[in-house]
Amino acid sequence: SQTLGAKMAVDLSNKSLTSLDNALSSLGADTTELTLAFNAIESLGGGGVLAGTCPSLCRLNVAHNRLTRLPELGALRFLVRLDLSHNRLTSLVGLSSCRSLEELWISRNKLDLSALSQLGVAPGLASLRALIACNNPAEKVHPQGLAAALLLQMLPSLQTLDARGCTGEERKRKLSVLAAHGARQALVAELGQKLAIAILKQEGPAPASRQSTAFVAKRLPPPPH
Repeated sequence: SQTLGAKMAVDLSNKSLTSLDNALSSLGADTTELTLAFNAIESLGGGGVLAGTCPSLCRLNVAHNRLTRLPELGALRFLVRLDLSHNRLTSLVGLSSCRSLEELWISRNKLDLSALSQLGVAPGLASLRALIACNNPAEKVHPQGLAAALLLQMLPSLQTLDARGCTGEERKRKLSVLAAHGARQALVAELGQKLAIAILKQEGPAPASRQSTAFVAKRLPPPPH
């Protein structure tokens, strides 16, 4: 672990860990950054385990593991950055209550459109600015670009998607896929009619005055794995 002032970063990557339980003894109330990448972890335990052990956690990297589902993570009230890339996730239930989350990596999992739609469930990721969601099965649904359009429609606070800016005209261009031939039918087939219609009726992005203007020009590349 590395102590930076009153903050502590704990790096447990490449430790052959199979469970979060194996890591808990290294964590504490002063842990603000935790890296568990490149292990064989299948579960992050119950919803309150991490929050109870390290309530001040701001950054969590669980990339390159074997996660299939997530616990409820809303209790991590200070979590701003979460890397879940290169896992086996088929569901994102547990993320929608992470109101402080600003940066999220979910690339290279097993997420279909239905799983991505879980990011829009109330109370929603109101603070999310940067999302890396590429290389998931959802991208294969036609018309091309439908997955990206769905994410932008549900997450009006997004400033970058897959490390590319998605504001202004670029955002309008990506969202136009929702009006393309076959888009509505594809969404209904993947999400069910009620949810698909509800998403399509959502309002557009919040006015710029309600967004973090400092984040607009910031493009975040995926972290090194």
